[in-house]
Amino acid sequence: MSIKLSENGKCLFAIAASERASASEIHAAEQLKTYLDKITSLDFPVGDREPGQKPIIVGWGAEAEKLTGDLGVDALGDEGFAIKSTQDYIIIAGGRLRGTLYGIYEFLERLGCRFFTPQCELVPSACDLSAPAMDIKQKPLLEYRDHHYRFYFEYPDFAVKSRVNGHNCKMGAAQGGHIPYAYFVHSFNALMPPEKYYDSHPEYFSLVDGKRLKDLPQLCLTNPDVLAIVVEQVKAKLRSMPEARIISVSQNDWDNHCDCDGCRAIDEREGARSGSLIAFINAVAEAVEPEFPDVVIDTLAYQQTRPAPKTLRPRHNVCVR
Repeated sequence: MSIKLSENGKCLFAIAASERASASEIHAAEQLKTYLDKITSLDFPVGDREPGQKPIIVGWGAEAEKLTGDLGVDALGDEGFAIKSTQDYIIIAGGRLRGTLYGIYEFLERLGCRFFTPQCELVPSACDLSAPAMDIKQKPLLEYRDHHYRFYFEYPDFAVKSRVNGHNCKMGAAQGGHIPYAYFVHSFNALMPPEKYYDSHPEYFSLVDGKRLKDLPQLCLTNPDVLAIVVEQVKAKLRSMPEARIISVSQNDWDNHCDCDGCRAIDEREGARSGSLIAFINAVAEAVEPEFPDVVIDTLAYQQTRPAPKTLRPRHNVCVR
């Protein structure tokens, strides 16, 4: 069954943003109009409907609930969405951050639109436009999705069309924002700068060939003072960035792992250099969790720490990137 959106040069539907629409849902309604107008060369109305026009409701609110009852939108989180289309109405609604906006792009893709690059899109042409009947729900399996590609950094609309939401994709309120890191990988020196700590406490830094390093160091991951300082630094950073839900506590961008007795004992027991790292990150995560129960402590499987430890496992609030 198909649903006619336009016929004989007339718009059969009008776009209506929810009465409690967020900034990204308002943008979603604008994007829907932009592409429906391009496809049909018509002027789809937004807001007031002419007699006989049916609603495309963007975002969840009283009108959508009156038409359908409970679609279960609240259970879809920030980024999930539902699309329900009938001959009498179309509802596209989801999480108020990015969910409804993702739903709009899903709807447009089902009309034949494709978003290849910021400057290359496929928009079909159809004076008489029909949409397929839909009764779908989607919720991302992966909370954090990133791509180290400059188009996503420089063009926030393209990032959200691609459902990318990571640290480097600086989407504004209209695109529903993004998931920011507090720090972003290779953070040991930021957490414990050698120029601040080394002269008075060289034991805080990695022991390599019998010498504690000031240049290109890692941390001594079994020193209890290092753990205490890093925990307080992590808490301070998270207090200064209340929007952050993930913080990187991760090795610097070189090897020079610590070979002191304590670190070496864990690594040998676990059969991997990641042993002392995971033990340390787990301890940080346990100490931080009471104040920040929804924050994930992120670390790296990188260079010397790529092999997994034999027995140690990341805590539930630790993510290995």
